[in-house]
Amino acid sequence: MQQSVAVRIPSSVDVAVAAEAHNRIAGVSSNRKCLGDLVDVVDGASALKELAVVVTQDLNLVEVVTTSSTDLAALGASCTVLEHEGWTVYALVPLNRLGEAHTLCRSSGVTRLQGYWQGRETLAFGRPEVP
Repeated sequence: MQQSVAVRIPSSVDVAVAAEAHNRIAGVSSNRKCLGDLVDVVDGASALKELAVVVTQDLNLVEVVTTSSTDLAALGASCTVLEHEGWTVYALVPLNRLGEAHTLCRSSGVTRLQGYWQGRETLAFGRPEVP
């Protein structure tokens, strides 16, 4: 008899909290916001406004937390504005969408992609990659 195992999918807030904790451990101060607080998102992609972001002012770094339903092409266009304002933009992407993100975020404002996944007890992050 095969047992089914419930897998908890982390929310964007869960991932943002984990990214913030990682920054604290590294001795860097950051804070959580929504993407809509930083930039006007492209037309037709209003769901992007609610995406959690982690802003690390000292490093000019914005980490945008994507989910399984994020429109990655629209995200790239919105992040171009942040890049033009001098921010380095990382997109934190569920591991199962990392390949798709490489295609859709190439030549956009996303500077790096970083995969994440739910481990047994904690969220895990991969190494940042160039889109």
